[in-house]
Amino acid sequence: MKVAVLIPLCLLLYLAVPIAPRAAQAAQLSFELYALGIPVAESSMTFDLAPSTYRMGLRYQAIGVARLFDSDRLDQSTDGTFEHDQPVPLEFKSFIRLHSQERIVTLEYRNGNPTIAAIDPPNETEREIVPAPRREHTLDPLSAMVDMLHVAARTGRCDLSQPTYDGRRLELFTATTKGEEDIPPSGRSIFAGRGLRCDYTSQPVAGLRLGDGHDDDARVRKGTIWLAPLVPGGPRLPVQGVVDVRFLGTATMYLTAAVP
Repeated sequence: MKVAVLIPLCLLLYLAVPIAPRAAQAAQLSFELYALGIPVAESSMTFDLAPSTYRMGLRYQAIGVARLFDSDRLDQSTDGTFEHDQPVPLEFKSFIRLHSQERIVTLEYRNGNPTIAAIDPPNETEREIVPAPRREHTLDPLSAMVDMLHVAARTGRCDLSQPTYDGRRLELFTATTKGEEDIPPSGRSIFAGRGLRCDYTSQPVAGLRLGDGHDDDARVRKGTIWLAPLVPGGPRLPVQGVVDVRFLGTATMYLTAAVP
């Protein structure tokens, strides 16, 4: 799974963050992705949320036969605060190994605006530069998902449109509520029952790669996530998702474990 697919996948996984308006919460969720009937990737997501602060982390790695096509690995985290009922990131870190090349980004925020504190390889060598004015008041992808879960907790819906910047690309993440649906039992998942269906798109805006990668970077990516409480009265968590995986087509994401 390449970076262009990892980011929307990340956006799905980040939906696992429950919002706690009155009490701190911490947990770890595990997922496995299947394509063509075989496991192709696994991921774990950790979060630690308090009434006024949040921290999230995500890890992803291709497994099994998928490693023959795609050995991507991703490790990301974000720290932030809540101000006026909105997430405000303080620091975002990203490590990606893509085609055996390691790629790192650290963003630091001041007055809600991101600055690049560390990056390798530099953007100038491979892609368009996103001008500073266009990066203003954007969220990193993880913080955008905190925002989305906050909306779902308050309204029971997942409608959201949020510009995101990860140090390389500027995108518009949009999610739309499609209603409650039944998720049937599966030996691949710990969950079965009703889930809130949220369809999403990730629309590239700026920061596309130069040369051969430009058209692929410009592609709009789509997916679906279902959210549901794992215990009665609990927060809505991601229980299933659908994403596209390079070379293998559509992959289904199953929740395999949830640890407080």
